[in-house]
Amino acid sequence: MHWRDQRVANDWTSLKRQVRRWQDASSLAWNQRDITEVSRYLNDSIYHFDQTANPVSLRSPQRPALVTPQNRLASRRNPSGP
Repeated sequence: MHWRDQRVANDWTSLKRQVRRWQDASSLAWNQRDITEVSRYLNDSIYHFDQTANPVSLRSPQRPALVTPQNRLASRRNPSGP
């Protein structure tokens, strides 16, 4: 748990290691990108470690943007994009 005095995750690398361990124990079959995204979320919301290796963002170029009716309409109004 993140509030323990003796927390196992004490930097970005160990946080990713713990997320990998948790997903293995839960048999989630996540790929490396999933592990990094969950680690990034936990880091942004709880831990606030420096992301020194492989800091992937939901807005990274490798991940396509979610197309919703709202942003599809906005792109028609503004064809140059955000």
